Amino acid sequence: PPPPCTYFCFTWTRTNGPADAAACTLLASSLLQMAQSASYGLTPSGFTCKGVNAAKSEVTACADFALEADARAFGDFFANQGGFDDLALITGFGPAYAIGPNGAPVCNPSKFFAELTTELTGAVCDNWQKESACAPPATDTFPYCKCEPGTRAKTPYALTYTRKYTKAGANYYCFNVQVNRTQCGSSKCCSMDLDKIEWLSNEENCMGAAMGFTVTTKPGDLKSPVWSRVPDTSFSPAKTFGIFKTNSLDLNVGNANGAEVCIALRSNGNCPTLEQFCYQGDTVGCQYAIFDRADAGAGCCAEDWAVGKFGHFDRRLFRRMI
Repeated sequence: PPPPCTYFCFTWTRTNGPADAAACTLLASSLLQMAQSASYGLTPSGFTCKGVNAAKSEVTACADFALEADARAFGDFFANQGGFDDLALITGFGPAYAIGPNGAPVCNPSKFFAELTTELTGAVCDNWQKESACAPPATDTFPYCKCEPGTRAKTPYALTYTRKYTKAGANYYCFNVQVNRTQCGSSKCCSMDLDKIEWLSNEENCMGAAMGFTVTTKPGDLKSPVWSRVPDTSFSPAKTFGIFKTNSLDLNVGNANGAEVCIALRSNGNCPTLEQFCYQGDTVGCQYAIFDRADAGAGCCAEDWAVGKFGHFDRRLFRRMI
């Protein structure tokens, strides 16, 4: 007779968090708990972490079942009895967002893939899979002014989320500024200053959440928050947003490279995390715009996103760091 199909491997492609040893252990322990709670017959070793592939954002946990019938029943539990949904709740399974070619956020789904094989030959007997769904991001008309360049690539600047730290009752979320004049070529904004960054905040409930901001070119100076309220008429009815402004940064192509701009959010406020503070911050990311000096005359500004949800580090990604 053919060898029994008893070897069960489960791979988690994780986009909304790090694919590391901790994630692999979480996957293995969750699968073990689910198998034991329904009395599926595992061998004594149970589910264990079998591999971490950070390059592919994958972790894999495997187990050997005592009987093929139990192994197939466990697969059917995921396929037809809500097992994938249960595992998603336990592990925090979900999507992240990435920036598409047109500068807008697009879905980057996480995936579960389960495969049943024979332990003796490795022949595939069956497989089951699930992909996380992404809700399309809401569209808005931020920034609420004329941005002639339209895209960050026509400016010499980029922002990278780098860290979070806590100090004196506030959570500081910090972005590093990079200067690269080769990316903007002959654009009229390639020599613009970086005088202001505006952040689209989560409507009006967060307008008292910020203590202010800091910039490393002015060490020790916590600058007071500046806000404006803007009704966005692209929504029906119109939706009013809070715009948080980090003004008078006094950065330029000569001194901006490596500078850090940090937003200070009250730890006990309505919006103590960046995910809560930014509009769509808990699902898509943080929308911001950079501006030249108002008296420069060229009208240079550009919109961009810091996208992601509690995820691993990326150029345009912020995460909750504890």
